[in-house]
Amino acid sequence: MTKEEILQGALALNGSDKKYTVTVEENKITIQSKFYANATGTRMGTFCCVAHLNNDNTYVETHTAHDGRRSQFGKVVKVQKSISFTFGGGSNAVEVEKESFNSEDIKKILRDYLEECGYKRTNKGFFRRLFGR
Repeated sequence: MTKEEILQGALALNGSDKKYTVTVEENKITIQSKFYANATGTRMGTFCCVAHLNNDNTYVETHTAHDGRRSQFGKVVKVQKSISFTFGGGSNAVEVEKESFNSEDIKKILRDYLEECGYKRTNKGFFRRLFGR
């Protein structure tokens, strides 16, 4: 496959039932997901993973996240809200709402697609870039 075919093929990852959007611009593929940073949904965050494709079947990955207040990288965001009440000496807790987001899930979708197409990631963490070959 040519680089152009891989870029256009990435758009097939989109779907109405998906919690992310894939876009293509020049030589990069971007996958973006939206998540709610708290159970009431008053703050919405986004997570973006971008693969910059090189001509030698490698790519450089960058990612950013924003939850409305601060950036988070490679984190799992979990919010759980519950209510406790007591009737006649016993207590019951009722879970009202729960939201969870794992940035690794979004990165895996893009990484798996590019690996299928024969592309290798050139940056796999700080120490590998620092001491790697």
